[in-house]
Amino acid sequence: MGIDDDAGEVSVPLRDLAGRLPESERDHWLDHLVDEPGSAVFLRMQLAGAACIDDGEPEAWE
Repeated sequence: MGIDDDAGEVSVPLRDLAGRLPESERDHWLDHLVDEPGSAVFLRMQLAGAACIDDGEPEAWE
């Protein structure tokens, strides 16, 4: 989840977007919504607040 410069997209769960975005900006963001398939690992982490999921080695930030 996050911003991918190469893709020109911002990945964010709809729940977070709806809960944090000012109501006046919601229509604009909904116009640009792209529905992506869900990740089983991400869903597990969201549903079990104390979940600790190993998704591999950390990646270096450049």
